[in-house]
Amino acid sequence: MSLEAGEILLIVGGPGSGKTALAEALLGLPPARLTGGSIVFRGADLEGVAPFQRARKGIFLGFQAPPVLPGVALGDLTRAQTAAIPGARQSLRERRARFGVDEELACADARCRGELLQLACWTPSLVVLDVLGPGLSPATLTLAGQAAAEAAAAGAGVLLLAVPEAVPPGLPRHRAARLEDGRLC
Repeated sequence: MSLEAGEILLIVGGPGSGKTALAEALLGLPPARLTGGSIVFRGADLEGVAPFQRARKGIFLGFQAPPVLPGVALGDLTRAQTAAIPGARQSLRERRARFGVDEELACADARCRGELLQLACWTPSLVVLDVLGPGLSPATLTLAGQAAAEAAAAGAGVLLLAVPEAVPPGLPRHRAARLEDGRLC
């Protein structure tokens, strides 16, 4: 599998097909591990590179079920992100309004929008969106498609991982593949 700058690759698979494991492997998150092949980003093999170092290199992962950090509010997280990450974008208030995000991330729509807000706060080189699970509203799916298109237009390679019923409408031209039992078809 390869992904070029400015390209969107949509990988569709049912629950348990390996989408989240793929995202975790790309970011070096446990328990995922490579059983073959390699992950090369900007010409460098990422084997042994810690997840935080991958993020600093410009790889963004939007989680389907982001971890809850007790005592850490989304606003604090995004403010710290815009201050600490190279290529971070400002105007957080406008971005929060666009994505309809508040501090309460209790439902799938709100969690997805929170991850899209974090994406909107900086300009990564590789975007992995593992946020497109079942039960998302049409409005949230549309926002996810728009965020993917904007990231690709800014020069990022975008990997969208989705269940069949959560493919964003109106995606710009993109490649697509199907994932079954951890294998691309």
